[in-house]
Amino acid sequence: MWLNVDFPTKKLTLHENTCIFIPSKESKHKGIYGFLRDGGWLYFDTRYEALIETAHKHPGFACGSCMWCASKDD
Repeated sequence: MWLNVDFPTKKLTLHENTCIFIPSKESKHKGIYGFLRDGGWLYFDTRYEALIETAHKHPGFACGSCMWCASKDD
């Protein structure tokens, strides 16, 4: 389970491990396994861990699931 933390939009987006949108390397402003200027991608074993961890660290951020991942559940 990957969590995209986006600082500019104050949004948290959950992604399944198979999601096509998970980057393979850091971008200039967004880290993997940590944060850069615009946020980052964090890995968690479960959805519950991701939500508990980030609720305390990013209060006020909107949280949702990746639309691509959600469409694969159907």
